[in-house]
Amino acid sequence: MAKEENTLSIQNIETAPITPGQEYGPCLLSPGLNAKWTTGGWDGDKWFDEPSGLEIQPQRYALLPD
Repeated sequence: MAKEENTLSIQNIETAPITPGQEYGPCLLSPGLNAKWTTGGWDGDKWFDEPSGLEIQPQRYALLPD
């Protein structure tokens, strides 16, 4: 049986392939220098924190597997 390997690629948020009006995610997001990593995504208009639903301005992201 082959061993499945999962790797997350952490990228600068500016490189995220987002499109206005289309959702993107789920992602692991780094919302800033003094904040914790969180899960969230792009709702077609802005980045959001999934647990709270609040808008965030992440610095880095990693696309999570479905």
